[in-house]
Amino acid sequence: MPAQNKDVLMSNKPQCVGIDFGTFKTSIVASNGNRDSIMTAVGLPKDHIARGMLGCDEVFGDRIGQVRTAVNLVRPFDCGALKYTDSSAAGLSADEVNRRCKAAKSIMGEVVRRVELGTGPRYAVIGAPSQASDEAKNVILQAASPHFDAVMIVAEPFCIAYGFGHLVGTLVVDIGAGTIDVCPMFGTYPKPDQQYSASVGGDAVDRELLSLIQQAHPDAQVTLNMARQFKEKFGTVSDDQERAVVVMPVEGVPTEFDITDIIRDACRVLVEPIIEGIHKTVAMSDPEFQAQLRGNILLGGGGSQLRGLDRLLETGVEKLGGGKVTRVNDCLYAGAAGALKLCMAMPAENWEQLRSQNAKAA
Repeated sequence: MPAQNKDVLMSNKPQCVGIDFGTFKTSIVASNGNRDSIMTAVGLPKDHIARGMLGCDEVFGDRIGQVRTAVNLVRPFDCGALKYTDSSAAGLSADEVNRRCKAAKSIMGEVVRRVELGTGPRYAVIGAPSQASDEAKNVILQAASPHFDAVMIVAEPFCIAYGFGHLVGTLVVDIGAGTIDVCPMFGTYPKPDQQYSASVGGDAVDRELLSLIQQAHPDAQVTLNMARQFKEKFGTVSDDQERAVVVMPVEGVPTEFDITDIIRDACRVLVEPIIEGIHKTVAMSDPEFQAQLRGNILLGGGGSQLRGLDRLLETGVEKLGGGKVTRVNDCLYAGAAGALKLCMAMPAENWEQLRSQNAKAA
């Protein structure tokens, strides 16, 4: 085949991506082999001095932490807003909704830019909470539409299950920053009323940890971001744990504090909502398959990595008849990789139908 004709065929090859558009992290995996993950946030210069220093209007990824004092941080899905909780329930003004929607579009554009897609048709499968509202799905669709010819929005735990091939007899629990989603796998895509979502997640742990530290050590100077870093380093729900000794300033003087018990207590705010979600989802399922679901509970999302969580959940589901809990090895990319696998498996005619539907919705 002449090189020129081969280049034309390659340029028309569909470009597929899977995206986990998370509350705290956004991960993308592309069919060209590229992948990346950034914080689901935009840093906006605080004033014209910061704008001149940064040399841009928006800052993403690791650079946000490097220039944090010069930017205002916008997390569009903070506390599950615009993903699970609609704008009115979240108490967001119209201006704040617009600001967050604009941030979501910017973040989507940034992660797509980073995987360097070719010029062929672009298709994306994007994860969303199991019971995301129509408003939430529209926010995601509007953010993605400028970058793709067609987009399919799928429950985040379904993407995890699809990626691992756990399509029958698995109960997936996706523990994100803003929501906990529970999705049973029956060999087909589950209906919304067969799934469960709760507006609690890693963000709730961070806020609880900050509150507990402030109560126990009122002289310590601590921020929400510091609390999140403590959780990421020492996060556990187990009584059998290493000592969590951290440094926080007291009137500007670095001081050591032991927050071992505080870390454990803060992380445990996730346990009861997860057990409740497992209970409700299993109870809604076919009674002949309930034992199978309980025996194959798969934890995904950043919260799945809390030390001892799998064992504590197994103890918690004993009153439901017992169960077996495992967790994914790569919580950062498991959802995005599963979404890519689903994207590449979609027949071309399905994408053409979605292209038409997305165009009407835009």
